[in-house]
Amino acid sequence: MRLPIFLALLLAAVSAQAATIWNGPSVTFTKPANAPSDQAQYQDRMTPKVWITRDETRGIYNIAQEMAYTDASPIDTEWAYGTTVDYATLMYSPWVEWTGKNPAGTLGLNAVVHLISEDIYIDIRFNTWGMQMGGGFSYTRSTPSGAGPATAIAVEYYHSVFDHYFVTRNADEIAKLDNGTFVGWARTGQSFKVYATATPGANSVCRFFSTAFDPKSSHFYTPFAAECASVKASPSWQFEGEGNEVFYLPVGSPTGTCADGTVPVYRLYNNGMGGAPNHRFTTSPATRDQMVAAGWVIEGNGPGLAAMCAPL
Repeated sequence: MRLPIFLALLLAAVSAQAATIWNGPSVTFTKPANAPSDQAQYQDRMTPKVWITRDETRGIYNIAQEMAYTDASPIDTEWAYGTTVDYATLMYSPWVEWTGKNPAGTLGLNAVVHLISEDIYIDIRFNTWGMQMGGGFSYTRSTPSGAGPATAIAVEYYHSVFDHYFVTRNADEIAKLDNGTFVGWARTGQSFKVYATATPGANSVCRFFSTAFDPKSSHFYTPFAAECASVKASPSWQFEGEGNEVFYLPVGSPTGTCADGTVPVYRLYNNGMGGAPNHRFTTSPATRDQMVAAGWVIEGNGPGLAAMCAPL
């Protein structure tokens, strides 16, 4: 009997050593309502074997290994409440059982997803779950150790009545803009990456909101500490946060250029046209030139014109 017991213990030890815990910086994945699940940007490609997405109805599934959702989806995964600190003692089950057939009931709760065949354990927390047609959802999860700074996507919207632009990386705001809770806004199709956590070389970006021009209220972002302090002192602008509540980005050099591995973010101001201030942030030189031709003013540094620099 000693040999089988020894072998069992040895195999258990090998198995325990093989497990990989992702405890790197957190990232947020968002699939907006009605976004096509067959497009890469709407799939959370965690590993070569696990790509999480959702169709217009039902639950999430692993499009890397299955064509659509079933009661076993996402295949090659199992789920438990808790954190990876206790990953070895958690009780895992298929996603549909873990949710109790009520995905919205998991919002805000700490959980762990186990990628079975790769033996990877990931901290995860669902932020939003679309209950109507459209299949929107979002969650925040951990990344591999040493994965580098956590990034997020800042998505741009346009209000045709106000002729205003707005950009946000906030998952709850993105969901409400997409589902019409915030009336009149639609995606422009433009976006850029931002750092979601404090990163060496990146400034904490301040965000403000003004109701002084209601109903054409507007948001304003600045990565410049002096400008942030100045706007905070204005009674016309309400400070809405910085850092983890907004995002982090490097500023453009004094000549308006950006370092390798980043692209310029141009800041444009409508110069008060339409009776209310508005700013647009874009990484597209063509969009920048189009806005200047329409009377907008560039608020960047030097001849390179970059106000901020977004990671590629």
